[in-house]
Amino acid sequence: MNPIAIKLVAVIAVVAVVVAGLAIYFNNGSEDSSEKEYRIDGMLPVFGNANEDYVINSKDLDIIEKIIDKKEGFTLKEFPYADANNDGVVDTKDSEIVKKVINKEKTDVYIVNTNFDNSTYIDVVHWPCKAMASAGVSTLPMLYKCAGVLDFVKGMALSEPWNADPYMFPMLQDFKSLGPNMREFDVDKIRDLMKTDGIDCIVCVASLKANEETFKDMGLSIIRPACAAPTVDGYTSAMLLMGFIFDTPTKSLEVSEWFQKVKDQIDSKTKGVTKTRALPLTTSTSVNAPTSSYAQVLVTAGGTFPKEVLNSTASIAFGDWVYSMNDCDAIVSLYSGSSTNSWFGKDCDVSAYSQSILAYKDTKMFENNRVYIVAFDLPMPLKVAYTAVALYPTLFTEKWAEDLSQDFYDKFFGGNIKASEINVFLTTEEIKALAKA
Repeated sequence: MNPIAIKLVAVIAVVAVVVAGLAIYFNNGSEDSSEKEYRIDGMLPVFGNANEDYVINSKDLDIIEKIIDKKEGFTLKEFPYADANNDGVVDTKDSEIVKKVINKEKTDVYIVNTNFDNSTYIDVVHWPCKAMASAGVSTLPMLYKCAGVLDFVKGMALSEPWNADPYMFPMLQDFKSLGPNMREFDVDKIRDLMKTDGIDCIVCVASLKANEETFKDMGLSIIRPACAAPTVDGYTSAMLLMGFIFDTPTKSLEVSEWFQKVKDQIDSKTKGVTKTRALPLTTSTSVNAPTSSYAQVLVTAGGTFPKEVLNSTASIAFGDWVYSMNDCDAIVSLYSGSSTNSWFGKDCDVSAYSQSILAYKDTKMFENNRVYIVAFDLPMPLKVAYTAVALYPTLFTEKWAEDLSQDFYDKFFGGNIKASEINVFLTTEEIKALAKA
């Protein structure tokens, strides 16, 4: 195993053992005493963040210097993120990088990128970035909006019908696509955007096919945040990464704190309750693997999976097996909307999103009115809340999720969305009525 691979295993292990409810202090990098305490899982996934909190500051520098001075208890093994330049040792080169970050000077930093399949790797970023070209996958603009970095988007690689939502992201509608889909960015268009808008990075979720190395040779950084992470810690890390990349104040921690409170409500009400076993679907009739980010939304909402799919590592095709299941309680479909039929539009034709799930109309779950559709395009905290309603309808009501949604939109999205005027959650009764219409 090569040194980077060994290091990454250690990093993943550290991230995996973050203690729930850990009190960490964050003051947005400043050195004054006006610190606010946040009780949230998650960390800034950037090397140099030696104490694995939300920011790189003098506390990290202090740890690095103690490792260099061989102080007792201070080693790279104990603080794997202290190796700011990712070379396997902690020395003055690492402290120099952290000093540059603190002083807001240009430097190369090493970040943890997340691939489409949730695997991770370490890559270098020329910090700070000033503007980005983005893949058009729907989860990225929502991440930018939650993190407060939408203004840094200067172009997108879009693929109909999954362009940026016109109701949620009107500021992204005038872009000419930089490529035919989220995996393909035209080199000439990117080069032009570097000249006209000063982009210095590409933010994406999937491989860029044949030209990723070309973009790196052009001086661009490639950034892959965990934009579909369904957990508080994962989504916190993704938002913090985006704020750090552009060295801009971010509302990430406020969003995460709000998310944590929703998660605490769910955990409190479902404590001691038998977990609901549900099939996770997306746009098609196939069942998502429990390891996928889509399926893990159900876990965050307090659910689990039937034994027929529990150990699957890939999507499972719809088949007769669904009719003979005897340990499945519900079916939850997280359905992506299109830019021409937005979930956030008052005129959304929700019947278009209920057709595929009718393949399950002869199942026990459908008969028992335990089939639901949740808008995939919702902000992650709200997606989890509505999924909890689907999994535990006697514990959580749709009105509860709607009220939470309005509070979220008012606090973080300027109150421009009225939760009561959009339909982002379909019950079996609604699905049946739409089928008859």
